[in-house]
Amino acid sequence: MTNVNTLTHKDPETISFLHNFVRDCSMKQLEKYSRDLKISIKECTLETTLDSYADEISLILLWSGIGSITFKVHFSLPVCMKWASHGLKKDKNSISTSTAQDFMREFCNVMGGFLRGCFEKHNILIGMSLPFLAPGHDEAIFRKLRDPRSQSSLWKLSDGEVEVICSTDICLLEPDLVKAIRPELEKQLSEAASNNDSGEVNFI
Repeated sequence: MTNVNTLTHKDPETISFLHNFVRDCSMKQLEKYSRDLKISIKECTLETTLDSYADEISLILLWSGIGSITFKVHFSLPVCMKWASHGLKKDKNSISTSTAQDFMREFCNVMGGFLRGCFEKHNILIGMSLPFLAPGHDEAIFRKLRDPRSQSSLWKLSDGEVEVICSTDICLLEPDLVKAIRPELEKQLSEAASNNDSGEVNFI
């Protein structure tokens, strides 16, 4: 289970489900986006005293009447260069820094679009920011700006050789709405996992 502090939330079971739903989506979407790299989830300690988890951050924000989700990928260039070369079917030496960064930024866009689609299938309208990059040390700033009602979680995505850290900050205002559609969300994730069509990798 994703490392998440749920003790102060009025519905800890639902907030825990939502964190784990985002976590599981990230693994499945990265596998598809990177053209079927075998990705696993590894536990990670939620360390709030660190100013950064990695050199760079790619992130996206989703929001609606039920709350908000901030999804972040904390990464180093060598990792995203490797995954970009696999996803783009190019030699690793031909992957530029900007291409590797764009690859990780677009992964956040893929994640945001999938999560948005899951909720909008149930008539829950979701706003979504553009994905953007930030220096890793900006994590300390994001932490200070985080809504005090939100809960955070942390995990790693690994291909067995290299890995990134993913994190979410979720502010859940209407847990009953999420609880009502939980079986359908689980079904949508299962159907997405069984769909092996990774498609083309296109940068925004």
